[in-house]
Amino acid sequence: MSITAPINIKNDKVQGYCDSKCDYAFDYKTSNCVLTNNAKYINLSYYMSSTAPVRYNSDNYQVNEARLYFPSIHKYNNSKADGELLIIHSSGGRKLIVSVPIIVGTTKSGPSEFLSSVANTISKFAQQNGNSYGLSGSAWNLNEWIP
Repeated sequence: MSITAPINIKNDKVQGYCDSKCDYAFDYKTSNCVLTNNAKYINLSYYMSSTAPVRYNSDNYQVNEARLYFPSIHKYNNSKADGELLIIHSSGGRKLIVSVPIIVGTTKSGPSEFLSSVANTISKFAQQNGNSYGLSGSAWNLNEWIP
């Protein structure tokens, strides 16, 4: 099955816990981060760990890349989110993309502080398409992002 992006992710399609078709388990490791401005999104490097951090059904997946989009590229119940984190994984030629909508709010959390650091770093050091800059002193872990 091939899915063309962007898509509209609707809550009405999900009924209960999905354990027979989408068994998703994760244990991401902490990574340093290099930001790359790709004009349409910000690429966030994530170091490959010695053991695959994701198990989806019976396959182990490594993180290929993480991308931040503002606003989201996908819709959630017919509306775009303020932003979106796409975590792109691979396993033996197969891809798994985890999409996390980002909603601007007033709650302070690890991810919100990390996003502030990303925004400040991109605006100061990687303003142009193709520019990269290491996010100093900011290790990050995708575990904090998955609801």
